[in-house]
Amino acid sequence: MYKVLGILLSLVLCFSLSTAQLFEEHFTDGNLTLNWFDGWGVADPPDTMTVVSVTGNPSGDGWVGKLSNAGTVVATALAGNATIKDYSVEAYIYTTVSASGGPYQGIVARWDTTTNCYFLLMCDFDDTQRIRLSYNESATPRLIRQWEGGEIPGGVPTESGWHKLKLIIVGNQIWAYFDDNELANCPFTYAGTAQGFFGVYVFKMAGTDSILCDDIVVSEEVGVEENIYSSNDIVLNVSPIPAMGNVSIDYSLPKKTDITLKVYNIQGQEVAILYSGVRGAGTYSAVWGRTDLTSGFYFLRLSTDYGEQSRRMLVLR
Repeated sequence: MYKVLGILLSLVLCFSLSTAQLFEEHFTDGNLTLNWFDGWGVADPPDTMTVVSVTGNPSGDGWVGKLSNAGTVVATALAGNATIKDYSVEAYIYTTVSASGGPYQGIVARWDTTTNCYFLLMCDFDDTQRIRLSYNESATPRLIRQWEGGEIPGGVPTESGWHKLKLIIVGNQIWAYFDDNELANCPFTYAGTAQGFFGVYVFKMAGTDSILCDDIVVSEEVGVEENIYSSNDIVLNVSPIPAMGNVSIDYSLPKKTDITLKVYNIQGQEVAILYSGVRGAGTYSAVWGRTDLTSGFYFLRLSTDYGEQSRRMLVLR
């Protein structure tokens, strides 16, 4: 009697995030703490972050930052440094509610000044009434996700006012927040710039407009071990044993992740891809409909963002 040989990986790590503060700007006493500069570097004079007095700002000290798009349709003020990688940026933004025509107001992260590529989370509360997350390649936005109507925490604002925006980017994973509420379907996986400056952003196609901002905080996001899962938490099973026809595969995942499910021969050569993509937490099934293969041992490997499991399978013709 034959039986499947081999042992899967027994421990898989699940990661959460901890933070270490990197930069902050509160515009206290009418002064700038950080060195802000024009992200585009094309306006003459350049777009600059200034400090203005405003009553009722989030910190209550009466001072906020202001950036205008005078001279061009878009303005971005950047700070930090070019090498910060995995971090969060949060800021209070005075978002404008208008009948039409914008402006777009938001925050940016991982701005690469050599390519002007960056991640953008912005509010557009005119007749379109939306929050947008995009990866911008200079003047070309690549939409990652858009939230409208009831997807906006607290509903679409009906009056101009202060709202808190936040982006967390770790590796290729992105989380977006509005008023401290995580927006639907986070995190997103997007391979954009790996590091770069943070900042605030304002855009208006026709005319001059501005953005007011306050209490900008940037923190390093560090992955730390949270839980250790045993083989009972992440399951990978195959049947029958041994296999003389199709192989049935069942597997369970404890959290949403990118996965690949592949079969290799004894020489380590890939012979089949059974699944490649994103799966949520749950139990799934697959079938390996093997054809024209010799008898012998094959390896099934399930790879995820937080580890992998393997099974050795004996198949007979």
